[in-house]
Amino acid sequence: MIRSFGITIHKEGRKILLCLFAILAFLNLLTWVLAGHLAFVVFFSISAVIFLFITNFFRSPKRIISTGPLDIVAPADGKVVVVEKTFESGLLNEERIQVSIFMSVFNVRRQLVSTGRTSDPLQPSDGLTLWPLGCQNQA
Repeated sequence: MIRSFGITIHKEGRKILLCLFAILAFLNLLTWVLAGHLAFVVFFSISAVIFLFITNFFRSPKRIISTGPLDIVAPADGKVVVVEKTFESGLLNEERIQVSIFMSVFNVRRQLVSTGRTSDPLQPSDGLTLWPLGCQNQA
């Protein structure tokens, strides 16, 4: 079971949201002064929807994950669309089970790990670190 307690904004999104808020506030003020009340209400409504949509993209909910010994926790929000065997030829050179998860624009884009074990990364490549399944980055 996954329970969500409060929502925070991811740190990379804070600057973007602050700049977006300042730009939209300036444009709304400009609309109020130059175009009048009705145009301001319409533009403000559109601005609010845009701001809330982008804020939704950067949300980072705090979660407590409790699982049983046979439970599987998906690493991301979304809908599991494919579970199939595939041969991984890039790093491991062996057959693996591929789980594909479709994420809509309303799903949280933060990868979760289902266990508390730690391990060294497999091999850094082009600045990316691959962590084995069941392990998490403790940095």
